[in-house]
Amino acid sequence: MIEAVFWDLGGVLCRFRPERRTAAIARACRTDEATVRRVVSADLLDALDHGALDGPGLLQVARDRLAWPGSYDDLAAAWGAAFEPDAAVLAVAGRLRVPAALLTNNGAPLADRFAQLLPSVAAVVGASFFSAQLSTTKPDSAAFLRASERLGRAPGTTLLVDDSAANVRAARAAGLDALQFTGVTALARDLSERQLLKSTP
Repeated sequence: MIEAVFWDLGGVLCRFRPERRTAAIARACRTDEATVRRVVSADLLDALDHGALDGPGLLQVARDRLAWPGSYDDLAAAWGAAFEPDAAVLAVAGRLRVPAALLTNNGAPLADRFAQLLPSVAAVVGASFFSAQLSTTKPDSAAFLRASERLGRAPGTTLLVDDSAANVRAARAAGLDALQFTGVTALARDLSERQLLKSTP
């Protein structure tokens, strides 16, 4: 029996729009977007996801390499612009009969300012697990097992909803149930088939 659902963030609960983050940082720094993309590189994002770079470290990078003019909260707001909450998916998540939790490959500043940046998302998940806090990223099996342990649930009693096929396969291999998100209609159907949704009024 499923006792809790883990939700992915970018691509499921939120539409992921990294170009909005790039544009927001470029505007604040009065620089071009290509420069921002060179600084906000795959290596930097990987360091954030794994917790090797924290919020103060990111702020220092932004100041040293982009002449970031604002505070850490200002940088967090620009960073959060990449995530656009999907109201339709959040409505389905809000109908769950069991606890919901976030499980995402992210670190600072999103992990530091989650409720502040994405209040509508925070309102439907009771717990949040960021890869930086788990010291590993999906699809590493340790990410699923550590999140389940911290939630106080056996892996076999949890369900992952994720848009990545690799993450879904890895979660199943780790003992979780898992659904690949392809759209809100299929999501509602699959959750209903598992008897995880409350009836609509």
